[in-house]
Amino acid sequence: MGYVVLKARGIGGVLSERGRVRAVFVDGTEYSIDALRIKGIYYYFKDRMFYIVYETENPGFYAKYAVPSVPQLATSLRFVIEEHKYKRCKRCGHPMEFDDDVGFYCPMCGSTQYEDVHEKVLKLKGDLKEEVREFAEKLLGVPCKLEALLYRSIAGGFTPEFDIHEVNDVHLFSCVVRGVALVENPTFIESHYDEDVTVRHRFDGKFLILRCLVGDYSLYAVLRIEGEPRLDMLNELIKEGEEKKRREQEERRKFLEEWLKKQEEEKKKWSDPKAVINEILSKLPSWADGAYVKELVLRGGDTIIFVVPVKKSRYSGYYTSESWREIRTGIPEKYLKPLVGNIITREGKVVKAKEKKSGKYASLVPG
Repeated sequence: MGYVVLKARGIGGVLSERGRVRAVFVDGTEYSIDALRIKGIYYYFKDRMFYIVYETENPGFYAKYAVPSVPQLATSLRFVIEEHKYKRCKRCGHPMEFDDDVGFYCPMCGSTQYEDVHEKVLKLKGDLKEEVREFAEKLLGVPCKLEALLYRSIAGGFTPEFDIHEVNDVHLFSCVVRGVALVENPTFIESHYDEDVTVRHRFDGKFLILRCLVGDYSLYAVLRIEGEPRLDMLNELIKEGEEKKRREQEERRKFLEEWLKKQEEEKKKWSDPKAVINEILSKLPSWADGAYVKELVLRGGDTIIFVVPVKKSRYSGYYTSESWREIRTGIPEKYLKPLVGNIITREGKVVKAKEKKSGKYASLVPG
């Protein structure tokens, strides 16, 4: 009997009658493994993969999905086998619900025919406190004790009085670590938006602080360091975060340069009203006698500006219809704005007009 470390995208779910559970390996292959032979499950933030320590008589069979060892910074997960009992619809397989008037019924298909189901399910259990403590110990190579979890949300909470290094998101199973700091005697200020009083909290000693994201609020994990920490992996995380920040700044700089260049090109091309008019006329359908520049107010107050074709009326003025296809010009809205409410005739004249709807058509009366 030996052990292999299987690298997988996911694991868990209903056990088969033989006690086997589904695992999805890195290439997408699904295979069932004996739940009772799983000796450990770890989660590694860099590739977001699961590493399963599995007992087997035939390690060669799993060689394609095996790796030499569990990554050093992978954190262990609790896994449990739970028993689930419920009633399942015989027609579509959906769990039944109960109503006082009709008894058990299927909310999907309405059937009242069911069968009793007794399943065993393997579930992964994340433990935030234990996971951040384990991650800290592996990161620094010394014992760490979790002293506190301090929250921060839109309603207030705790604010550190020291700098925290941003890092590339460290996706633990229970949270995402976004910042780290190694601090002597760290202090936090506690404040709340509905209170005027602030409280200063100080922790004496050497601490590792992890800024974690859990749902829509932040947590500061305050971990007391016992012994002299190893700093190589911590410094690597900080360096990767600094490199990411530089890349993002460079990307923003390039984006701004490209945006400014585009704005300058648009200004050069469309700042002359004649160029705007000529572009509209060049896109007129052959049957149209001109175009109308229209502004539409959307719900919420936003507006859009677009150009529609018009025909001369047999009586006076022009008319258009919502069923006629919009004229696509490619002209930015801010250069169309001065022409809103105007007809551009095929001869290139700009005529102010008032729109009056009548059924599926709208009359455009000059003036």
